[in-house]
Amino acid sequence: MEKNVILEINSLSFYNNDWTNLEDVLLKICKGEIFALIGETGSGKTTLVNILAGIINDYEGRLLYKDYLLVDEVRKREFGFLFENSSLIKELSVAENLALIKYPRRGISPLISWKKVNKQAAKAFDKFGLEIEHHKTIGDLMPEKQKLVEIIKLVLAEPEILVLHEPTNNLNVDTINILYDIINYYTEKGGTVIYVTRQWEEALKVADNIAVLTKGKIAGVLNVDDAKKNPQKLINLYLGNSSNQEAEKDDMGVIDSIFKAAEFLASEYELKDILNFFAERVSGIMGANSCIIDLIDEKAKTVINRVLYNHNNLPQLKLDKKIEIIKNNKLFYLTERDKEFKSFFEDDPVETKTLICAPVLMRSQLAGIIELYYENIFVYSEKEWKYLSTLARQAGIAVEDTRLMGRSALLKESHHRIKNNLQSIISLISIQRN
Repeated sequence: MEKNVILEINSLSFYNNDWTNLEDVLLKICKGEIFALIGETGSGKTTLVNILAGIINDYEGRLLYKDYLLVDEVRKREFGFLFENSSLIKELSVAENLALIKYPRRGISPLISWKKVNKQAAKAFDKFGLEIEHHKTIGDLMPEKQKLVEIIKLVLAEPEILVLHEPTNNLNVDTINILYDIINYYTEKGGTVIYVTRQWEEALKVADNIAVLTKGKIAGVLNVDDAKKNPQKLINLYLGNSSNQEAEKDDMGVIDSIFKAAEFLASEYELKDILNFFAERVSGIMGANSCIIDLIDEKAKTVINRVLYNHNNLPQLKLDKKIEIIKNNKLFYLTERDKEFKSFFEDDPVETKTLICAPVLMRSQLAGIIELYYENIFVYSEKEWKYLSTLARQAGIAVEDTRLMGRSALLKESHHRIKNNLQSIISLISIQRN
């Protein structure tokens, strides 16, 4: 076994009409990492988890833990499992469930120290900032808190490997963030996590490496940094689509948009027309549901111009947050899974799950911001960021020239300069694609 590989799944196959079959599964999981296994419902995730847990035994292949065949004794001692159905005892208290790992005793006495049981539970919850009454029975807690108790119980047992099966099922955003904190605490202490989920966006958020299981086979394994740069590749693996035709189609759409932008900006249009054009094009390129472009007087801290594309009861992004994003001069990305998500808006962002912002910088005291709104969790690629930042820069030039120069020969010359810039970008993209 390679250095730091703690678990190796070697040529694992399983055939049974009662479960999704697995075929020649090969995986290597390193100590201290969060290894995500993703796949759609019916891809074989549950089968694999049950094999790891020892529930299914009639499989072909080998499970190697630290170079040795995985046996039940080691599994019970070194593995912790979070299944979709809770293993907590609902009639017992929270503290009692946590203490089932190993009840604290009164010195050498066989009697249980209930004072220590309660103290241990309180300490565990304080560590993660949880307000859970440890004297309550599990059955009296909300399902979200029950799941957190179960995960903390697993972590307190200090196993070498935690296998978490759909850990965020039925959790709200705040609870999910607490879950991530617990997972990070565990891995920082040297633990290893196998994170099994059908939610690929979760894997991008928490994992170091991602394996995609499709119809019982491993379609591919990606480092998370590579997956973030090219999420389309991850999605294609997830959907069982190995073709790049869709990506090529997207590239052609972007190039077509840039050509049209060049033609548009080489002619004479009003400022609002230019902003509307950019709002529509950027939404199309980035796959956004809606877009707002604001022009802001930074000195007066007021919005002086605004266009909205496909606007439908969008939440209002706070003005001070917009100015802060512009000053940072970086792509800004936020999803409902982030703790501070709601604090960025004037009202509750009920139908918005993802927000992406790009600053539109100018040489005057004016500045702009492109706000893209998504109804689902969206992960941008490195290529999409380049497209977005390029169009944002050109929008800044167009807006500045339109406002400050008026309808003059200089304006037309400026727009021709933009056209030349965009055509250079098109050439670079074409070279890159070839």
